Amino acid sequence: MRELTEVAASLYEERVLIELIQNAYDGSGEIEEAEILVRIDLQAGKHGTVYVANNGAAFTESDVDAIVNPALSNKRPGQAIGHKGLGFRGVELICDYPRIYSMDGSGRPAARWFDGFCFGFASPEDERTCLDRLGAGSLLERTIGKTHRLQLPVPLPHEQPSDILRFANEGFATVVCLPLRDGPAAARAVDEWEALFNEAAPLVLFLDRVRSLSLECIHADGKVERRYLKRQRKPVLAYPSQPSLSIEEVAVDRHRYLLVRSDVDRDRFLAAVERSLDDRSQLKKWKEWEGQPEVRIAMPITAEAREGKYYAFLPTNKPAPFYGFLDAPFFPNPDRLDISLRLPLNSMLLDAVAETCARLALTFAKQDERSSEFAVAALDAIAWAAERSRLFAAFKAHGTDSKDIPVPIARRREMGTRWSTLEEVFIWDDDEFTLITGDWLARVCEVPMLRRGIGEKRLAAITNFASAANIGLRPAATNWRIWAPKLVADLVKRKKPKRLWEELYIDLAKIPDALPHLKGAQIFRSDEGKIVPANSGPTSTTAERPEVFIVPTSTERNRKRRKIGETGLFPPKSVVRNMISVDPTLHWRQDVLSAFVKAGLANEYSLSHVVTRLGRLVGRRPPRLRVLAALGWAFTVWKTHRGQVEDALKHVNLLLPIKGGTLPASRAFFGEGWRNTQGDTLAELCAAASEHSRELRQLGDRILPLWEDW
Repeated sequence: MRELTEVAASLYEERVLIELIQNAYDGSGEIEEAEILVRIDLQAGKHGTVYVANNGAAFTESDVDAIVNPALSNKRPGQAIGHKGLGFRGVELICDYPRIYSMDGSGRPAARWFDGFCFGFASPEDERTCLDRLGAGSLLERTIGKTHRLQLPVPLPHEQPSDILRFANEGFATVVCLPLRDGPAAARAVDEWEALFNEAAPLVLFLDRVRSLSLECIHADGKVERRYLKRQRKPVLAYPSQPSLSIEEVAVDRHRYLLVRSDVDRDRFLAAVERSLDDRSQLKKWKEWEGQPEVRIAMPITAEAREGKYYAFLPTNKPAPFYGFLDAPFFPNPDRLDISLRLPLNSMLLDAVAETCARLALTFAKQDERSSEFAVAALDAIAWAAERSRLFAAFKAHGTDSKDIPVPIARRREMGTRWSTLEEVFIWDDDEFTLITGDWLARVCEVPMLRRGIGEKRLAAITNFASAANIGLRPAATNWRIWAPKLVADLVKRKKPKRLWEELYIDLAKIPDALPHLKGAQIFRSDEGKIVPANSGPTSTTAERPEVFIVPTSTERNRKRRKIGETGLFPPKSVVRNMISVDPTLHWRQDVLSAFVKAGLANEYSLSHVVTRLGRLVGRRPPRLRVLAALGWAFTVWKTHRGQVEDALKHVNLLLPIKGGTLPASRAFFGEGWRNTQGDTLAELCAAASEHSRELRQLGDRILPLWEDW
């Protein structure tokens, strides 16, 4: 028995206190508002003392027997957390002589002292006294120290220490007192207490009958540290409790959780127990499981996503497969630090957890749940980072393919529902953009955008989850053919300042794959304040289509409210009816301008560029006056900016006025009155010989008008 105790104690290394919390919870009985206190007082006793107290039920003779006889627990599976009867043996790691004080369980009002089972464990002197009383002194040498002391309970004196009486006066039913063995034992106890104090996983999250858990440490210097974990619960009235799914809010340590529980079919549970017996013979007791087995999940609803854990009523070290916590009647490893999913029972219970997560999401979607907190909780429940095949199978069992898994979305203006499917939903990172937000896209473009404000962790989780289902959540580039013009129209409708127009173009430039799909789309604000289409790209009718030009921002004067034509560098409207200028008062960063030009949506305005395109910009069959105006502007620009436009003029092939029409410059000839040319001679020849030569008659039709007429 000594060896068994040592082995059992080693299993609970670093978990002595949490095992005592478990015992305190079980010991509180059926009380609905259990209170548990864990206190380390390093000023009490030689090396300090640990106290673990609880209200509720008092010790019974059966409880005494269960502590004295290891592995003979009086707790029935399904009715308590502990069931192996070994946890209390862990006190051997820090204490030689534990003491237990309990109230009388007769039901009368609490006394000023503990008047029920109050006992410790025999010291060698206690054994000697007992043997002497029995008249068995001859057995002293062969007996003392041979039986492990935890098997030898002895009653404690009627007079109780003041530190114990304080627990009685505070209404506790039981207190376990552990005088610490030595300095290392005290250090071990403090380390465990600090681990509990700093535990991120809420200790009492799944302890339904707990009202509070107090953690206190009185240091040797008198400094006191406390953490008070209060647990409160309330039903979610919109979802009445039902056997298949029960939803409630639980608050622990100032954090709120959505706690969802569902029953596990008893036959299914017992069948999994049978399949597990070959691996864990200790499960034989579980064939007599009392009550209805159930699984529970809990998702934070008041904060950023939190790493969760598996619970077996109390937290283990095993990370949960999603941002939340899960509890089930798992059979944990002996040290309660891990849970093996190779065990058929544990595997089946995790399947049941996945089914609960699926039911939660489907229920919220069916009811069109609009609470952002509940929607985020549902998102946590479905965005599994591990064991995803179980969740896909759970949805499949409910007739829902992975692509149809419901997800919460942002409010849209026209559509009534706040839910969409994994295949249809989009994600949008507002932080990557200046103006375009997911809310704006949802409101104006009716985009089923994932619920906003879920945080980076949840965004990554749902993205990875969708990827596992071969679904991408980023918007396809082709969508912007529809979305961008709608955003532009909304800016016009709401008369937004020019700064927001600049930010819109900056954001669009951040989506280079989308820009080619905007050809011909109504996205530019013109110099007249109208919305005009982007360039359409090369087609057979390019010459008939307007071309968009953006003036690069070189100086602050471009931001002034004036027509760019006033600079004298822009062709007048009478010349270039197929040329559109983007509002010249907008400020264009060079990288943004380059992105739009590279995508073929606009041209960067420069004199040489405009001159090169002048022939196309005036149109295919322009009237004579427009041809003359174009020549006049080109001549003016040439005189003032010859270095910039000289080469362009050589290739533009401008239209020139001739008798009866216009003609490209490369096909025209100088005529009468044009000095320093052969024009006079050519005109005279054509006039004299036109009746005799068809070729010369045609040549005469290509001669420029008389200089004076020009």
